[in-house]
Amino acid sequence: TIADIVPLLSENRAIVTFGMKNFQSNLPTGIKMLFSENKLDLNCSSTDIAFKLAPKINAAGRMGDAGVALKLYLKEDKIQLKNTIDKLNELNLERQTLCNKVYDDVIKKLNKINIANYNSIVLYDKKWDSGILGIVAAKVANEFNRPTILLSEVGDELKGSARSVNDIDIFSAISSMREVLEAFGGHKMAAGLTIKVKNFKSFLVSLNKYLSYHYTPQDFLPSSIYDISLKSEDIDAKLVKDLNVFEPCGCENPKPVFNIVLSPIHMSASPMSKHPNHVNINNKNLNFIAFNSYKYLPLLKNSNYRQVQAEFQTSDFRGKTYVKGIVKNITTGFLDKPKNMDVIFGEYIKQMFYYSSKNVVCKGISNKALLDIVKKAKEEKFGTLFVSFSYESYKNFLETIKTEKYMPHYIYEIVSNSGINSVVLAPINFENFSAYKNIVFLDPILSKGYLSKLKSCSNAKLFVVNNIKVNKQIFKNIETNREVFGKYFKLLSSYASSRGSFYSEIDLFNKLLLADKKLNFKQFIYCLYVFLELNIFRFEQDMELISLIENKKVVSKLENSKFFNEVKLVLETI
Repeated sequence: TIADIVPLLSENRAIVTFGMKNFQSNLPTGIKMLFSENKLDLNCSSTDIAFKLAPKINAAGRMGDAGVALKLYLKEDKIQLKNTIDKLNELNLERQTLCNKVYDDVIKKLNKINIANYNSIVLYDKKWDSGILGIVAAKVANEFNRPTILLSEVGDELKGSARSVNDIDIFSAISSMREVLEAFGGHKMAAGLTIKVKNFKSFLVSLNKYLSYHYTPQDFLPSSIYDISLKSEDIDAKLVKDLNVFEPCGCENPKPVFNIVLSPIHMSASPMSKHPNHVNINNKNLNFIAFNSYKYLPLLKNSNYRQVQAEFQTSDFRGKTYVKGIVKNITTGFLDKPKNMDVIFGEYIKQMFYYSSKNVVCKGISNKALLDIVKKAKEEKFGTLFVSFSYESYKNFLETIKTEKYMPHYIYEIVSNSGINSVVLAPINFENFSAYKNIVFLDPILSKGYLSKLKSCSNAKLFVVNNIKVNKQIFKNIETNREVFGKYFKLLSSYASSRGSFYSEIDLFNKLLLADKKLNFKQFIYCLYVFLELNIFRFEQDMELISLIENKKVVSKLENSKFFNEVKLVLETI
């Protein structure tokens, strides 16, 4: 009942409640051993079953032989059961690897289109294993905030799974097209289906028509769902333990989620030391963990308000009970002026690193035309990105859009890949730019090569607001002499030798600051990208982490770098 994500209401809730109370007397030996292997006692929660036990039991069937998991229910020999559990762990790892491969394939396919043009994601591939498509579809649907259907092509048929988001009934949508389906079944949020390859296009057109007719753009916006707002001081161990009355929690009976406004004075956020992709947030007397949320750190540090939606749990350590919040969503507002404007300016200067002889069309627009684009974006909700490379242009743009709830505000990186209308200040890369069909620059472009690089990542139409001059302050305090470059080279070389890793050049800069507090981010960007162009250093990407590799055999003059010469020329003219 829990593992198949059936609603935990009415008799289902009663069955699960009484069943879990009888674990000690009724569970097979193999399942009890699986509890022990996962460091769970028999007095666990339904969440533990859903996320720690069920995936390992299900892994056997997903990987082709459900009989392996069946042994846990039938056998008594503990040596044989231990071997079975080891096999399930192995199959689960294989399942995770397969899921990651399919997920990567899906992202590559989506990067070639403007997701803003679609109300759903429907993809298929011969290489995909249908047994794991539901897991991947759920992850993709959650990230892109759209109903997602992933299918495996076998012969003349496509077979796979659908997962939905918000309050969109994917089962009703699929049911309306039963005439082109070979088989289907499921419920509001999840379904399975089989379709002939020849009917795929007809199915796709009908699905998008159905979704467009029955739902508005508002229905596809990411939503922050919570039960009630509380202050940090309202939450203590007694309250969290009292919430157990709602157990077992799961589908349609979720754990209570609370909205907590974070204090601008008493809030701090930092990466977890051993798992830097996760974030620790401390707010007054409360500690939160935000999993896979490293990219939210700049927003937590630079927004005028921050709030989290979180579940709470308790843990006991050395006789004391601690409360911890598990963050489900982070919401932030306008961007405050960053304390270190050199980071903003450094990312702007980096545009000059890119070179191209291609003529990329970037249409100049007036302030009136900008207002027209803003008005249309408000109606459509998805597809338009506004990019600023100065805090002044960002502040001016706020006057144009009038309301902070109209669109998310990002700094350095676009966190969402749903294609929702957004504004970003000083983007450090083009990640998630492919989700938009219109990109509007609020500051002058310093290099047509920058636009060419962008077009290799996105097929969006490009616009730039006319009659805005470049602020020459961005080039202030940048040096071209070899002594300064030598200083930054030594720091980068030392870091490369340490074999450290980082998430972005800003993260790398912060690590170098530990060795020299007087570093300048603009100068750092200038030196780093000259060295990268000359192949003195290179980046190597491993998942989300980056390593800096020094090419010790390379010796080159700074003047051999076009980036070095371009910036030097500007410095000589101001």
